[in-house]
Amino acid sequence: TFLQWLQVCRVFKPYAGQHWKLFLRGSIAALFVVGIRLVLPWPVRTLIKHWPHHSSHHAADSIAAMTSTFHDSILMGGLLFFFLLLALGLMDFLERLYFVRFAIGTVRDIRAEVFQAAIRTDLPERGMGSGELVARLIGDTASIKTGLKGFLVNGMTNGITFAAMSIVLIWLNLTLGLIFTSMGVMVAALTIFGATRMFRKAIKFRK
Repeated sequence: TFLQWLQVCRVFKPYAGQHWKLFLRGSIAALFVVGIRLVLPWPVRTLIKHWPHHSSHHAADSIAAMTSTFHDSILMGGLLFFFLLLALGLMDFLERLYFVRFAIGTVRDIRAEVFQAAIRTDLPERGMGSGELVARLIGDTASIKTGLKGFLVNGMTNGITFAAMSIVLIWLNLTLGLIFTSMGVMVAALTIFGATRMFRKAIKFRK
């Protein structure tokens, strides 16, 4: 529920705040990734539009036509597409790097705090031995770290992409944009519903 999400955010806030620069850098890189993804179709469209379409019987004409346009539209479009791909790869790498470092640092601080609090607690109150406590703590925090990395890298990028594409489509064609947005909201609702049921089942089986 929404209240549970708020509780999770309250728990993470003091630990995540210490690594806010990494989160900010990852978010900026994610914005660049989304922006490059949205721009990529334009140079491809230029290449397709200006590429000569001739049959094999007119090979000489085709070569001549290609030569005449190679130094302007095709060359510029190809170079732009190439550099955009390089920039996309670099930004995607930086996004993953900063988000992974943010998740590792945040979960590491949480793990240390929980471990110190557990050590200060008497053994009967813990309900488990020190070895079981350490094993469970490492396993649980590793799962949190993996989930947090996946959520930041995939969830944020795809979420920003969806929002940006919705805005662009609504601006170009209102009907198409509204259909695309409503389908995305429906997918998000089904995902949250399924994830909530899986979470409840996991908690039940764990108990």
